[in-house]
Formats: sequence, C-alpha cells, structure tokens
Amino acid sequence: MVFQEQFSAHLSAGYRFYLEDNLIIQPMAGLFGANIKTDTYEETGIGPMNMHVESEDYNSVKTMLGLKAKKEYKLDNGMVVKPELHFRWYHELADTNGGVNAYFLAQQELFGANGIDVPRDMGDIAFRLTTENDERFDIFVESFYQFGKDFYNIGSTVGLKYNF
Repeated sequence: MVFQEQFSAHLSAGYRFYLEDNLIIQPMAGLFGANIKTDTYEETGIGPMNMHVESEDYNSVKTMLGLKAKKEYKLDNGMVVKPELHFRWYHELADTNGGVNAYFLAQQELFGANGIDVPRDMGDIAFRLTTENDERFDIFVESFYQFGKDFYNIGSTVGLKYNF
C-alpha cells in the first residue's frame, strides 16, 4: 500500500456587483497552495520488471484571476435556483514538472522519469447550478473544462453544502 498525504490552502476574494433582475457579477482573485508527498514503494509480481520507486514531494502555488456571473430565480414553491458561469485564469509560480526516481530491482541502477509537464498558465470555464432548499443546505452540480498548452481536463462535481 502506498501512503500519500496532501496539504492545501486556498484564499480568495471578490466583490459582488448587484445588477438588475437578480444578476450578480463578481470579479475574483485568489492564491492556492498545495504540498503532496508520496512514500517510497515497490511494484512486484512481474519478475525482472519489478521496480522500486522513491518518495515524491510536489509543491504548487497558483494565483487566480476570474469573473463569475450568477442569477437567482425564486420558484413558486420557495426553492431558489442559482445558475453560475465562471471564467478563471491560473498562473503556477512553482515548478510545473514533477518527476520520479526509480530502479528495477534486478539491476539496482537508479534512473529518473519526468512526470506530466503541467502548463504554467491554465484557463477554466465552469457552469454551476445550485438549489437552496432551506437556509442551511444547498445542493449543487458543477461541470468544468480546464485548458492550457497541450493540456485539457473535463470533469463534474455533485455536492451538498451546509451553511453555518
């Protein structure tokens, strides 16, 4: 079993401009930091291709600038529905290429391999739909498209948010 730990922090701020018809425009700025560590491990069961992989330590520090547009609709049953559209740009300040050192157990000769070359600048477009069923709980679904030089990522998130 491989043990991995991750620590991350996120600080962001924005200012909401309330326009007509419950439309909200919000410019945003943020700073994200993360550290990911993976223990040393060995891959076995494939004979001469068995491999020893040394521990990894990866750091990320990103700035973010963005814009969010949100509109609130109050339904007849009291529920509030909020579609949102996000545009964000991220700039990585830390090293963008992770690597790993390893060796085949049969040879004991260390070699290095480069990981994914993450682009220093990336964009993000996201659509989020939130429903407020009462004052405490929100249910949301978000789909996003992230892009950069020779890179893209598509995903979705579904969640339940509790408001204190």
